[in-house]
Amino acid sequence: MTTRIHTPIGPTGAHAARAVREHRANQGKTTEALADELTRLGVPLQATAITKIEKAQRKVTVDELAALATALNTTPNALLLPTNVDRDRPLRVTGCATPMRSAYVWDWFTTGTGVNGRRERSLPWWLRANDVEAASGEH
Repeated sequence: MTTRIHTPIGPTGAHAARAVREHRANQGKTTEALADELTRLGVPLQATAITKIEKAQRKVTVDELAALATALNTTPNALLLPTNVDRDRPLRVTGCATPMRSAYVWDWFTTGTGVNGRRERSLPWWLRANDVEAASGEH
């Protein structure tokens, strides 16, 4: 018998819970309407599951996050990170031992700069601004 290890929702998941609730409420959508839209997008979630997500009682899968962002007409990053904070405000991010400046976290999430400050090679060639091939348009 396999034992499931329950890990609590971290700070990034807690923010996602708040962001889903705020985006849904700001658009005047009910959890039922959002559930219907997610089902049309091919990611069926019941309204009760959305309520649990919004209360940080249920984790969100990567596929659900993408579908929620689509249904709420926003980006996955806007569901993962606060958008209404000062650039110098420290943010806690799941997996990082200490809080980081919000400007740094947004840079990390949006530009391909790793948490170590180096540009990641895992980006598509056309996003690697420091890559000679990307600069020349070759691939």
